[in-house]
Amino acid sequence: MDVIRQDVSMLTLLSEVLCLLDMVVNSFAHMISTKPVDRYIRPQFTCDGPLAIDSGRHPIIESIHNDFIPNNIFLSEASNMGIVIGPDMSGKSTYLQQVCLIVILAQIGCARFANLRVFDRIFTRMGTADCFEYNCSTFMTEMKETAFIVQNISERSLVVMDELGRATSSSDGFAMAWSCCEHIMALKVIS
Repeated sequence: MDVIRQDVSMLTLLSEVLCLLDMVVNSFAHMISTKPVDRYIRPQFTCDGPLAIDSGRHPIIESIHNDFIPNNIFLSEASNMGIVIGPDMSGKSTYLQQVCLIVILAQIGCARFANLRVFDRIFTRMGTADCFEYNCSTFMTEMKETAFIVQNISERSLVVMDELGRATSSSDGFAMAWSCCEHIMALKVIS
């Protein structure tokens, strides 16, 4: 029982992830029954090819808004990192989530065309808040998540980070994000 108590937060997080995945799959099942089937494809999988998505769509947002604008992404060994910038509320986080969802739901293929690598792991760092359970500030939580990612990535991983360095000053946040990007790029990780 003590072992389970120690891992309650991890089990809670796992249940939240499973609930989200269940919601996405059920939303997709509903959407596919009401939208034209030819909008979805089975992607091509490669070991070393690029991450290429043409007219990718966020399956949840698209089910709510009919006027969702599809997005493209192309990352390869020659250009293995994309940095998304724009004003607040312009869809940056939605775009990053969309790429992750397309990779996770690859058998469904929410795009006109997709060429995907087979990833060993997907690491995300999106939205951080204080963690009172572990007595961690927003900055400490962000640092722990970033350190975990940097220590565990491989060339076969997909890394998606949203607003890295947001929990500290602009100059410190920029320096941290820059050095993290340099490290990830040197490892040839798709990010």
